[in-house]
Amino acid sequence: MDMLLSVLGPHASMFDGRLGHISTVTHHNPTHGPPIDSQPYRAVPKSREAIDVDTKSMLENEVKVPATRPWPSPIVLMPKPDGTVRFC
Repeated sequence: MDMLLSVLGPHASMFDGRLGHISTVTHHNPTHGPPIDSQPYRAVPKSREAIDVDTKSMLENEVKVPATRPWPSPIVLMPKPDGTVRFC
C-alpha cells in the first residue's frame, strides 16, 4: 500500500473527483473492415435525462469530443450502490 501511495502521491491533483482532460496519452481505436451498423440502446425518459446531463458535462470539460467516425459506441447506464447511475 505504501508503494502505491508513493507512486500516486505526486499525481494527487489528478484524482480530485473533477472531470477534466488529460493530454499525456493519445488513444487510437484500430478499425478493420467496414463499420457495423449499430442502433442506440433504448432509454426511458429518466435515463435519457441522465445521459444528456453526463454528455453535456463531458463535452464542456473536454473529456470527450463529438464523434466523427462511422463506428458507433452505445451508451449503457449502470446503477451504483448509492442509487445514482454510472455512464458507461
